[in-house]
Amino acid sequence: MDMRFHWLRDRETLKQFRFYWRPGRLNYADYWTKHHPAAHHRNFRPEILSSPSVITELNQRKKAVSARVC
Repeated sequence: MDMRFHWLRDRETLKQFRFYWRPGRLNYADYWTKHHPAAHHRNFRPEILSSPSVITELNQRKKAVSARVC
């Protein structure tokens, strides 16, 4: 068995880590480790990407701040 597993188990025993099980639908880490169909990617995209309106707002703030600095 992989030594990393034992290290994690030891840390849990020492109460340094706590592990939680989540079903695949709620486990965001699972997305990056599994192959999914295109429909799943389209449905999951809003969870991991910023909306265009947020990006526009951030860019406007960035320009306003850099204009004040110059």
